[in-house]
Amino acid sequence: GLDVVIAADRLVEETLFSSYMKGILSLNQTLRVQDSGVAAALHSLNHKFHLLLDTGNANIYGILKWHNTFKGSLQRVVLNNELPIVRIREVLKNLHCDSELLGFGALLIYYSQRKLLSNLEDSTQEQNFISEEAGPGSYRFVESQAGTVMYYSKELSLLEHTSELSDAGLNWMRIDL
Repeated sequence: GLDVVIAADRLVEETLFSSYMKGILSLNQTLRVQDSGVAAALHSLNHKFHLLLDTGNANIYGILKWHNTFKGSLQRVVLNNELPIVRIREVLKNLHCDSELLGFGALLIYYSQRKLLSNLEDSTQEQNFISEEAGPGSYRFVESQAGTVMYYSKELSLLEHTSELSDAGLNWMRIDL
């Protein structure tokens, strides 16, 4: 059958935590989370989830710490695409859940829950900005009520390494269009 996974990947401030948890739990689906507090709350409820470690946790110690902390609830770990293949192999030998890596798509550089480029306090519209910096690349910014996200102008593509990553033990490769 079809698996539905909800991207509940925003960082949640304290004042919104209870209502956010109530909202995402009401969806009754597998959740993809980045916020460690949300992950801890889901784990305490024995709710299955995927943990996004793709914007940090670039070493085996951090990855395995999160993996062991949430064992039993953790269905999938989304790895940082900056890990070299030798490190990916080492991590995957020690994981007891599925693993995922971004195979193609926008390369996330930075995320903040704050609105850094405009005043969107009363706005629900998403805004897009492109930097006009001279140099090897520009950056795309997306700002919404959830905060500000910065992407590199070029897309990441690991598609030519699919066989090698599969042989290393990777279970899932994500394509973001």
